[in-house]
Amino acid sequence: MEAYLDRQMLCGNLDMLALALVAREPMHGYRIRWEIIHLSHGYLTPAFGGIYRVLRLMKRRGYIEKTHQESGHGRRRVTYGVTPKGRAELALRIRKWESFAAGIESVLFTGTTNRRKPR
Repeated sequence: MEAYLDRQMLCGNLDMLALALVAREPMHGYRIRWEIIHLSHGYLTPAFGGIYRVLRLMKRRGYIEKTHQESGHGRRRVTYGVTPKGRAELALRIRKWESFAAGIESVLFTGTTNRRKPR
């Protein structure tokens, strides 16, 4: 049950995570997945299909754009970069996430001896 809930939480936020990464620098889908796994210390492990699904959706919405770059092996690699519309959407999503997280923390920790533990 815990793994199911973790996957559900990830699926609902995968687009925001991918958008945040390509806002830092253009990258290909495999690297986006690797960065999410690496930066979350293995806690978040999105499926490749999920990554490419959100990339297609964000491209349709105008948040990212595809470019082709040469890899070191003579092959062209598709990379994704953020658009101005995507930067605005990311800023909005971050504000919403911060409000949501603050609300959850208020319910969990207000009036209890439990305190939020540092990571």
